[in-house]
Amino acid sequence: MEKTPPPFAQVLQLVLGKWVSGAVCALAKLGVPDHVDATPRSAEEIAAKVGAKPELLYRLMRATAGLGVLSETPDHKFVQTPLSAALRTDAVPCVRNMAMFNSDEWHMRGWGQLAETVMTGERPVERIYGMPTFEYLNANPEAGQNFHRGMTDMSTVEGPPVAEAYDFSGIKTITDVAGGYGLLLALILQKNPGMRGTLYDQPEVIAGAAGGPTEGVKDRVAYV
Repeated sequence: MEKTPPPFAQVLQLVLGKWVSGAVCALAKLGVPDHVDATPRSAEEIAAKVGAKPELLYRLMRATAGLGVLSETPDHKFVQTPLSAALRTDAVPCVRNMAMFNSDEWHMRGWGQLAETVMTGERPVERIYGMPTFEYLNANPEAGQNFHRGMTDMSTVEGPPVAEAYDFSGIKTITDVAGGYGLLLALILQKNPGMRGTLYDQPEVIAGAAGGPTEGVKDRVAYV
């Protein structure tokens, strides 16, 4: 029978979980999984592709291999695992952008303000940066793009079951409020050819949706 760790060890696992998250998110941000497949590859080889220092990239890859994200061979090379495959840019479902957004500075600093938020009710991004979240994302396009692509990642996970399970019969028009780049809406419209849809979001988000998930059904979509 497996022995349960003592309470202090369980708490430490929870407290230090951000170290694990940080390592996995860094791997995603560097795009390492895009360069790892069934052929063993060295950290030096991958470092040249992602612009990293080989000795430090090896330590990061070794750490994530210990979590099952990547697998290390006896000669210190690495191959893909099902977990690293989900972090590839071309994965379906894909969670790479979600990992990138999760490790962005504004997001991490916001979580660090959770105790203050509980005490004061102030939104953390407004406290730190002096502006609402979506204003900040609009003023910082890279962070905004990571966030919106991360939301699309979540739709690749949640969207297909929703589109498959829900009975949309009899519904002629549907609006996705705060629909991001429109993947969920696109999936629903693909399953229901007689339906029209409206994608409703911030102006900069709608601008970024062009050529995205709704491209194949854009003749049935109003972008608002």
